[in-house]
Order: sequence, then structure tokens, then C-alpha cells
Amino acid sequence: MPGWAARGLAGLLLAGALTLPWVATWQEVLRRPEPAQVASELVQYRPELVLVPGGRIRMGSTLAEREKFKQGLPEKLHSQFEDEHSHDAEVAPFYVCRTEVTLAQWKAVMGGSPVDCPYKCEDNQPATNVQWHDACHFMVELTRLENEVLRVRGEPELTPCYEWTGETCIWTDPACTGFRLPTETEWEYFARAGTTTAYSFGDDPKDMCKHGNGGDLTAKREHPEWDKPDEYGPMFDCDDKYPDLAPVGSFAENPWGLHDVHGNAWEWTWDWYAAELDTKASALGDAGVSRVSRGGSFGDWPRRLRAAFRLGSQPTVQVPSVGLRCVRGAPQHSTD
Repeated sequence: MPGWAARGLAGLLLAGALTLPWVATWQEVLRRPEPAQVASELVQYRPELVLVPGGRIRMGSTLAEREKFKQGLPEKLHSQFEDEHSHDAEVAPFYVCRTEVTLAQWKAVMGGSPVDCPYKCEDNQPATNVQWHDACHFMVELTRLENEVLRVRGEPELTPCYEWTGETCIWTDPACTGFRLPTETEWEYFARAGTTTAYSFGDDPKDMCKHGNGGDLTAKREHPEWDKPDEYGPMFDCDDKYPDLAPVGSFAENPWGLHDVHGNAWEWTWDWYAAELDTKASALGDAGVSRVSRGGSFGDWPRRLRAAFRLGSQPTVQVPSVGLRCVRGAPQHSTD
């Protein structure tokens, strides 16, 4: 055989050897390893985790954004933009749950539903009617349950963040790797996912129905009492097909792979509400009256689903539009 032919044949054999595993996988001859049952148990307790890189963020809204969203609003609502003046902040890497905590996951961790809900609530929808204190308690129990699994696997355990007193949580370890609520800065950081627009997908409210569950044409038909433009402003002029809660992950993800950062359910953060955000203040700061929730809900208006919008509520508030999302400090080993 001529030398050039031998070299060509050797090349073909090498190429075939390299591509065979891909062909076999495509034909389902060779299968990727199935996830261990223990990993499935972890995901039953909470959503999948996404590692968010650290970085800087310009929090709040620009004057141009505030002026745009004031249009069509009654004068009495203009003051709702006064607490979101833009400022710089910095965030360390951390893990974020891809979706809001579902009702099924809440039951698996807490042993039952928060309370009966007035709207249709399915296991694949966000857990709502959750007080801030109960959201913290969930994080304590989630960390405990996940550590039981890690212990069996012989892997490093997560360090708890909170101490549960029986009534509320105390954040005892700022460097913890266990589950907790996001700080307000962390929430806006992962919701924006590197963007600077009103929403993570742009500035046009008409695009919301592709990306989140807000007060839209479907909600207006099912709940005409919510449509009060003279009192709350206009609703979204699009149709997302969900009048109430939607299953988590029903809408397009943001640039970092997270779902429902706009709408579906409000999400509790750790922080106490203050009219002026201090970027140097610690999340372990002084107590206040209200805790911050973010993101808006299925019945909310365009201004309230923006990445910059802040809502202060007493931690005992328990309504069908408020839920939670879990975050976790970045440990050395992933549990997925």
C-alpha cells in the first residue's frame, strides 16, 4: 500500500475512533450515566442550582426609566420610584435556585402547605402564602436535610446560615455555605443578569408575556377588579395565558438561566426595608419594620415587575402572591 494511502487510512480510523462515542450516544447505544438517586432526592427538596459569577452591579433605576414608567400613572404613585436611585454594588459568587421554590418542594421540606390558597395551587407552582419567618425556617430545614444526604455520600456538609429560634431566624454566619434567602443586592444582581434595562429582556412591557407572569389581558378577563388604571396604572398589554400562578419555569429564562425573576410570585429577601439603600451596609444590619420582597407577581402592573422595584412588607404578611427563592454560598463542591 502506498505511504500516502496508509496515512490516509490511519487518519480515517483515528477520526472514526474519535467520533464513534458521539454517534453511539446519539443512537442511544452508549448512554450517559444516570444521575444518582441521592441527587434526585436533593432536587426534590429544592430547584436546580445555578452558579452566578461575582461582579459589580449598578442597582436601582435611571431617571429616564423612572420618567418612562410614571407615564399613565396617577400622581399619587409617583413616590413609589423614590427609593430606587441608582448606585454601585459588588457581589461575590453564589448559587441561585433556577426557579422559585415549588409547593411540592415546600411540602417535602416542611411537611405540609403554608396555608390553603384562594387560587388554584398545584405542586409545580410556587409555594406562596409564606411569611418571611417561615421562608427563613425553610432554609434552615433545607440545609439540614441536604446535609443528611451529603453525610451519607461522604461529602463535605454545608455550614448553616441561620439559627431558628422557634419564631424567627438569626443570621449567625455571614460566610456560610448553607441555604438562605438572597440579600436585596444579590436578588437584583441575578435578576438583571448583567443587563441594565428595566427588565432582564429589555424595556418594553409588551414583551413581558414571553418572560414572566404578570397582570395581563388574561388576568384582566378573569379578575376585572384588578384593572384599575386610575388607581394603579395600566396592566400589561399582552396575554401570557395564566390568570393566576403559573407552573415554575413556564416562561423564558433570563440571560443567566433563571426563571420567573419577573412575576409569578414575589420573592422574600433577607434585608430590612430602608427608603435609601446603603451599598456599604451589611445584610446583618439593624432591624426595621418591613422586609424587602422583589420581582412582582401574577397580578402586578408593569412598574412593579421591573428589576429595580422594591416592596417593603411586614415579615408576618401571608398572601397568595408572596413566595421565595433559595440561594447558597459557593462551596468547594457542588451537590448536583
